[in-house]
Amino acid sequence: MTPIINANDFGLMSSVNKAIVECFAKGLINQTTIMVNMSHFNEAVYLAKKHGFADKVGIHLNIDAGYPLTEKIKVNRHFCNADGEFNGAFKHLPFSELYLNRINRACLSEELDAQSKKYVESGFTLMHFDSHHHNHMRYSVLKLLIPLAQKYSFKSCSIPRNLFVQKQSKC
Repeated sequence: MTPIINANDFGLMSSVNKAIVECFAKGLINQTTIMVNMSHFNEAVYLAKKHGFADKVGIHLNIDAGYPLTEKIKVNRHFCNADGEFNGAFKHLPFSELYLNRINRACLSEELDAQSKKYVESGFTLMHFDSHHHNHMRYSVLKLLIPLAQKYSFKSCSIPRNLFVQKQSKC
């Protein structure tokens, strides 16, 4: 079994993109996940293809940083600020771990679909997903991702080891 060493945030900024290219070149990582809604996404796509690791790029779904791809979520203050930029506020809604209202579900589902579609249309084939700040592990978000994973034929997703808070002993 070969362990997967993944670098998140591909597409976030030029310095991150360059670091990921360097890590691939040095054999420090064997996979990355790309943020399709960030300003350096096109540069990341170019670099992955130029350096021969486009088949090792999954999607890093992002619902709390940068600008969304869809219009409805940009005006939803549970997700975005007045400038239409993700603000992470949905994580502080009561019960957001388990439940999002109909409007929030519709906005979020549309955004996740748009990000997945952009990933696929960019020619990536790894078909792996995870998310910025592990938001895909929220039940309310995962419920929306399961049908999208089937729709786009995603084959794998990351499950972070920090699924629960471990109490530390006072020894």
